[in-house]
Amino acid sequence: MATMRDRAEADAWERRRLLRAFVAADPAPARGDGPSIWRCLLGSVALAIVVVAGVVMVPSWIHP
Repeated sequence: MATMRDRAEADAWERRRLLRAFVAADPAPARGDGPSIWRCLLGSVALAIVVVAGVVMVPSWIHP
């Protein structure tokens, strides 16, 4: 278990790290690009097709 001194040192280190990050030109590390728009659109289209197919097929299952 961490002692009070360990916690105080960790808090001081975190403050120094944040100060250095805000003073530097790039405070946030590079996380790469997010998901591409085409991948999002393709997933949305696939989901829409599945939903429409389900809506079309359900009445035939209920009333054969």
